[in-house]
Amino acid sequence: MSFDAFDENEAFQAKCSKKFYVLFAIFAVVTLLLTFALIRTGKMEILLEDGTPMGAGAKLLLTTLLFAVIFTWLVSLLTLIKLGGTAFIIDKDGIHATVSGGILFAFILFVPVRRIPFDAILSLSEENGILSAKLDKSKLETPAIFRPFLRSEYHFLSGFTTAKVGQIREAIARFTGKDA
Repeated sequence: MSFDAFDENEAFQAKCSKKFYVLFAIFAVVTLLLTFALIRTGKMEILLEDGTPMGAGAKLLLTTLLFAVIFTWLVSLLTLIKLGGTAFIIDKDGIHATVSGGILFAFILFVPVRRIPFDAILSLSEENGILSAKLDKSKLETPAIFRPFLRSEYHFLSGFTTAKVGQIREAIARFTGKDA
C-alpha cells in the first residue's frame, strides 16, 4: 500500500499494492477457466460413480450452482476493475471509492461502496495491525442491488505499517471531531 498526501480537505488516497494486480490476474484466469468448464459441462454427459449418466435434474442443479458461483466471481471481477487499484480515499465527506467484500463457500462478492460517511462509523478497532470499523450499514452509499450483501465491518486492508494506521485514525478523528 502506498499513500499520496493531500491538503486539509482530502487526507490521503491509499493505493493497492502489486499483490492486488497479481491476485486480480489469477482471479480473472480462474473465472475464465470455470466459465469454459461450465459451457463444456452443458455439452457433455456427466457420469456418476457407477458409470451411469447423471440425470437431467441433477445436471441442471449442478449447472445452476456453477453458474451462480461464476456469476458472483464475474461481478466481483468487474467491481475490482472499477476499483482500479485504489483501496480507498479519505476526505472531509467520508471514505470513498472502496469495496466491502464477502465470501460464503465458493461465492465471492466484492460490493462497491461509493461512500462511507463518518457518521456511519460506530467504532474503530485494531487487531494484528489491521484497522477495522464497525458500521451502520443503513448509512452506506452503494447501489441498491448490493445492499443485502454489505457487511457491518469494514477492513482498511492489510499491509499498513503502524504509522499509516495512525494516519488513518488521525484523518478520521480530524474529520469527525472525535477521538478514533
